[in-house]
Amino acid sequence: MSAETARAAISVTIKTGVAISIAVWILDQFTKYLLVIWVELPRYGSIQLLPFLNLTFARNTGVAMSLLDIAGNFARWALVGMTAAITIVVCWLLARTQRWQDVIALGLVLGGAIGNMTDRIRLGYVIDFIHFHVGTWSFYIFNAADSAVSIGVFMIVLDQFRGLRRSEAG
Repeated sequence: MSAETARAAISVTIKTGVAISIAVWILDQFTKYLLVIWVELPRYGSIQLLPFLNLTFARNTGVAMSLLDIAGNFARWALVGMTAAITIVVCWLLARTQRWQDVIALGLVLGGAIGNMTDRIRLGYVIDFIHFHVGTWSFYIFNAADSAVSIGVFMIVLDQFRGLRRSEAG
């Protein structure tokens, strides 16, 4: 492969990863806008869609899915800084990969991180609204950005396990 062909391939992977991240960011921000402004979810608190699924408005001041719920201006900006650092690392990784599975996974993680960081900068918290539950059991309330990050990380971890199995078999 010539140097020019290699640069073109890297350019395509970066553009694809960025396009995926932008699509995730738009989906995340649009769903939050739709539910807050049009549906007025904060006014209702929770709306049952299915016996196991509600739209439930939550202000998340912690990290993913309200874990480590912390309040205060310092915590807010510390989380923004941490997310920005993760975003830089993901961009660095994206610029160095040519495997499509990695490009997709990193694009999902990048878009989700930027989506939640946008909320935290604008509002001081992240809007969460997807709420699965069965009887008295309740899963964390989350959003589209959290879903993208989770799927992207799952793809990366799964690929690592597959790589381990291939190296053990070979």
